[in-house]
Amino acid sequence: MPYYYNGSAIQTPFVITSNRQAFQMETLSLKQSTFLTEAQRWELSFNILMNDDEGDVFGAHTWDFFKKKTMIMPQLVGPKKKLTLSNNLVTSGAVIGGSLGVIASTNQIGVLPAGYFIKFGNHEKIYAVKETVSFVSNNRAISLFPNLVTAVPNGTPVLIGYDAVLKYQLDFSSGQGIKFNDGILSDVGQIKLIESL
Repeated sequence: MPYYYNGSAIQTPFVITSNRQAFQMETLSLKQSTFLTEAQRWELSFNILMNDDEGDVFGAHTWDFFKKKTMIMPQLVGPKKKLTLSNNLVTSGAVIGGSLGVIASTNQIGVLPAGYFIKFGNHEKIYAVKETVSFVSNNRAISLFPNLVTAVPNGTPVLIGYDAVLKYQLDFSSGQGIKFNDGILSDVGQIKLIESL
């Protein structure tokens, strides 16, 4: 099933990038050291197949260009095929911000695969599952990338599938307007979205 941007199907190539600040130093002996910050955001870039009603895309790229918007977070094909859970995961126990993961429980048997994007019901950040989790009993640890940006209370829903909604803003490199080819076909060019933190 395709993913959509303002009513128009997203085309391939589709790029998901993790933007994380890194600083690299080199000593006089040519030894390198890398320092990473904890801050991270997802950036998506793609083109779309315009439908015959380009009004929504035109609005998103003109009067709504600077507004924060939402869309379903596109999933990688392999992890999406391996997912066998529905949306009734909840956290078991509170977890502080900066933690590497959470404990979750469900009343079903299923798999939450590595590389799958999830979200928590108490904040907007999108996370990737680092290791495949097989739920055969209630409590299982879910390892996350990046670390939690904020605390997650006990009983918080773990949102997957269509409920993992990305909050984003358009990058300034995305066009502010629309282009017509041959007076009929329209195009907004390369679209770049930045996760809104």
